[in-house]
Amino acid sequence: DIVRELGCTCVTISHRPALVAFHDIVLALDGEGGYNIHTGQRGLESGDGTCFTNAKKATKVRQSEAKYVEDAFLSSARKSCMGTRTISLEKHLGRCLSHSPDTEVTSTSTVIKRMQSVQSIESVREWHKSLQVALSPGYSKGFLSRVRAVMNKATNGWAPDMKHLSMLALIIVTRTALSDRIANLNGTTVEYVLQQDVKAFARLIGVSVLQSLASAITAPSLKHMTDLLALKWRDRLTVAASKLYLQRTAYYSTSQLADISDVDQRITRDIERLCNDLASLVPSLIKPIVDIAWFSWRMKRLTGRKGMFLLWSYMTFGFGTLKLLTPNFGKLASRQHQLEGEYRFTHSRLRSHAESVAFFGGGDREGRTITGRFELLLQHLKHIMKCRWGYGIADDFLTKNLPHNVQWIVSLIYAAEHTGDRGLTAVQGELARDMRYLASVVSQSFNAFGDLLSLYKRIDELKGGVNRVSEMFETLEIIRAMEDERDEMLKNSVGKPDEIVFEDAQITTPNGKLLAEKMSFVQHAGVNLLVTGPNGSGKSAIFRVLGGLWPLGGGYIRRPRDDAGLLLSDMFYVPQKPYNSIGTFREQLVYPMTVSNACHKLTGGTSNVDQEALDARLLELLDVVRLRYLLDREGGWDAVTEWEERLSLGEQQRIGMAPPFFLKPPF
Repeated sequence: DIVRELGCTCVTISHRPALVAFHDIVLALDGEGGYNIHTGQRGLESGDGTCFTNAKKATKVRQSEAKYVEDAFLSSARKSCMGTRTISLEKHLGRCLSHSPDTEVTSTSTVIKRMQSVQSIESVREWHKSLQVALSPGYSKGFLSRVRAVMNKATNGWAPDMKHLSMLALIIVTRTALSDRIANLNGTTVEYVLQQDVKAFARLIGVSVLQSLASAITAPSLKHMTDLLALKWRDRLTVAASKLYLQRTAYYSTSQLADISDVDQRITRDIERLCNDLASLVPSLIKPIVDIAWFSWRMKRLTGRKGMFLLWSYMTFGFGTLKLLTPNFGKLASRQHQLEGEYRFTHSRLRSHAESVAFFGGGDREGRTITGRFELLLQHLKHIMKCRWGYGIADDFLTKNLPHNVQWIVSLIYAAEHTGDRGLTAVQGELARDMRYLASVVSQSFNAFGDLLSLYKRIDELKGGVNRVSEMFETLEIIRAMEDERDEMLKNSVGKPDEIVFEDAQITTPNGKLLAEKMSFVQHAGVNLLVTGPNGSGKSAIFRVLGGLWPLGGGYIRRPRDDAGLLLSDMFYVPQKPYNSIGTFREQLVYPMTVSNACHKLTGGTSNVDQEALDARLLELLDVVRLRYLLDREGGWDAVTEWEERLSLGEQQRIGMAPPFFLKPPF
């Protein structure tokens, strides 16, 4: 009665036969693609006189289940009608308002011209297949192309970060020059000690203190600039991902249709980790190249081509050997991220359904599930540790221990080619200085070489994070294209403001399973519709297709709009599961509007009202849903708490009915 007074039309999903008393029309699905439309109790009382019968023989199990539900509704309607007015129901048996067409007969009637851009079941299946292919483990667009796509979003074309990157490169070059200068001072120190030059040694100590101060500044500065770069990239990637994820209903399609259950981890943890790794990769890539080029030039001046040839020959040998021995760290990292997300999801899921699990006594079962996920993660981490242990042995041997032998050979080449009287103190000091400096140069070169070799491992580990983040963006872009097509269809399917028209609508699941075939009926304003049928017959699917959450498998649907041209604004959907937003008690009653929008809506959009007038209207709504006591219990309109935990399920359901009573939508 309240809904009727507000001028709203209800379309309800339910198994409860008693609800037939409040609806004019009943849409019954059989779960095998068929349907029937018959008159409900209000229609009988109004004198329509049409009652339900099954239009097709129940030859399948699903249709038998549907027949059981339909008989219950028929029994409820018959009892109510016999109690209110004398009417012969039997003479109306076999007369349906509408039923699904015979599958062997082609319907030739066309009430409304079909749209040219009609989706088909095959197109829905192709769309779902494209999502599954993008998420399959064997699918890859290529690592470089994915890195390029991610970096284009992170850097916004590189231009905004050129100044930052230039500063980073300048710090790296300065650090290399200081390292060379310190290496030279180490050799000069030995020379001054042999010559017993106290004044020169004292000056050298002062210069060394200044250089140490400069080195102490460059190292933290390099880390600071790298962290700033990572933060910039994380900001841009998070904004880009959030824009796609929160646009329209992509947040629903991503988890429900694309089967990505850990989008929250990808947007928060994976993007953060990827940006940190990519930013640290920049100095790790520039510094070894600068060091190798700088110290190779220095070595050539001391040892000539022989030393250069020996150094580069060993670097080539070490790089090739280490590459052959390197495991697939990218695949291992991707699997680790996936297992961590699954493990975190099981804990989050238990927290969300803690009360239900507690009532069922399912703590042991959930504990085994969580423990099983953790054991999988633990086994994988142990496998990664073994791979890193083996790789670490090869890396230390080739980049840290074996190079000492090369250093000795290079020193021998330099000493053999050095000319001068070895008995003179000055020559001994010069030789000691150059040998000490040469040792530092070779050591710095091999350290840079080791850093360069470790890049292969780091880039390989980076593949896992790049693939997960890139996969998320690719899926979101596919969903955006789907929703763009859906919105275009909605614009072309706007009908009258007082009716919803289904014309040969093919109701399917996203993977193409047919639920209702060629459904055709008109839902007029003021005529309440009850949708019933066995579980999985497509009742909720009708609402998801009507709301644009699922693609339409064929035919078309015409929906109302308001005078402002805002699609679906004349329709309000109340989900089966109640939802409470983050915010005040006042905001719960006007969701999804803000308080300022609600004040504007209260006057019909002509002007704004003060918050007191809004609160007075909301107080009336609390009386309607019988929750006035919550205002005092929760501490007033501005109270903020965890509403899902604070309110009972029944209170949440009643609060969920307040927004449509406030908005008064036609449907």
